[in-house]
Amino acid sequence: MKVARASRKGIEAILIGHNGHPEVEGTMGQYNNSAGGIYLVESLEDVWQLQVKNVNNLCFITQTTLSIDDTSDIIDALHQRFPSIIGPRKDDICYATTNRQEAVRNLTITADVVLVVGSKNSSNSNRLAELAQRIGKPAYLIDSANDIQESWLQGMNIIGVTAGASAPNIIVLQVISMLQSLGADSVEELIGCKENIMFEPQLKLEYVYFSELEAILTKSALFSSGKWHQILWSIHWSRRYNSGRSSFQHIYAGYQVISTDPSYFHQIVTLTYPHIGNTGINDIDHESLRVQAQGLVIRNLSLVASHYRSILPLSEYLKQKNVIGISEIDTRKLT
Repeated sequence: MKVARASRKGIEAILIGHNGHPEVEGTMGQYNNSAGGIYLVESLEDVWQLQVKNVNNLCFITQTTLSIDDTSDIIDALHQRFPSIIGPRKDDICYATTNRQEAVRNLTITADVVLVVGSKNSSNSNRLAELAQRIGKPAYLIDSANDIQESWLQGMNIIGVTAGASAPNIIVLQVISMLQSLGADSVEELIGCKENIMFEPQLKLEYVYFSELEAILTKSALFSSGKWHQILWSIHWSRRYNSGRSSFQHIYAGYQVISTDPSYFHQIVTLTYPHIGNTGINDIDHESLRVQAQGLVIRNLSLVASHYRSILPLSEYLKQKNVIGISEIDTRKLT
């Protein structure tokens, strides 16, 4: 939302993040004002080489899965180079990522090897493994208990287990269970820092109207294939497959989830790469290969319409899949 606001006002935006990360790609895509510009910086060198249009009309934002440690040097350099630059509030920093990195530091004091539960695409999970390695401990990033290789554990007395901010707790428990089956005889939980940050409960959505579309909030987020990745306040769903000579990717990348009521599966999102249907090119456009998306609430349907491909009219497709669009004015009271 900060990037979209900067785009509307013509303020140039500098994004601190990792090239190729879904959140970064989505955030960059929210800026569309040619009078300004958005720039990605990954290192101090990027900061010193960066050329902007107006040094007095700048703001910066950070990838949400980066911690204070990940960004502090770059932020300091931005303030040195552009004294008038405006940054986010301190409470916008991802405290969960920062706390996890501090926990890994404490874990490496006693652990002989560290297992980090998290997706290979998760920036904060990768940083946790890299941090343990920099400290001098072998560390491995695993998606699940099935990724554990017994050779990693040979000669290791204490095995440390941590998880990225988006890793489900059930997978962590499965990893611990696997380690016990491999011979671990005791489990000790280290007490980390107490998290006192509280989030205000979000407004529950009962009905949302968009043109002729109406839906009741129900447990209807069903996906026939692929994988959901919950990344803090963002969601990213993708599926890759090959068909003959063509390669396809189905992807939803949404940010700023508004509805967080755990009793429902509806997600209210801003889709930044909102592909509904087949995003590849094939001589025969098989309807059976469509992503079966159910129960998404989308802020901006114009983005969806511009990427949509199907034999069905868009409005009919959305009705069938229980995908709802809501206008900006409808969501202001929800944010």
